[in-house]
Amino acid sequence: IRINRELSSANGSSTPYSVVSIGGPIDTDYALRVYGNLRTNGIDELSDERWKKDVVQIENALQKVLAIKGVYYNWKTDEFPENKFTNKHQVGFIAQELEKILPEVVNTDSKGYKSVMYGHVVALLVEAIKDLESQLEEKTTSLEEKTKEIDDIKASLEEIQRVLGINKDEAFK
Repeated sequence: IRINRELSSANGSSTPYSVVSIGGPIDTDYALRVYGNLRTNGIDELSDERWKKDVVQIENALQKVLAIKGVYYNWKTDEFPENKFTNKHQVGFIAQELEKILPEVVNTDSKGYKSVMYGHVVALLVEAIKDLESQLEEKTTSLEEKTKEIDDIKASLEEIQRVLGINKDEAFK
């Protein structure tokens, strides 16, 4: 474990901060940099509304989800041994592609490498599910209306056939 204390803030703040690195060199782009896999019982991200401003509901979530391409991939372990990538087959996104659709979840470090805050994609997925539910409700209502119209037409036809004395089975021969 490497710890570098009392660095000046990268965001221009005069507040000093510490950087912790586990399994590799200090990376001042992050307060904590872990080289290799991280195993935890959970990550608790700050989300209290008292810390937030300019809150706006996500619009067109389904269209954004449909534009995102999920991929399977393998890490370039031989080219980047310092990152201690696993050899395990991976699933995820390409940050450069995702950034075009959802730039809020993509970060770029001082060397130009991109990372994705995968947990933040959940809000988009929740809103996309709501969009799908709304579409399903509209289609269900429309189908119910069309079914009633067909039933009404059938009843009218049967009444016309009865008045004219036409046997239903003979009418369709």
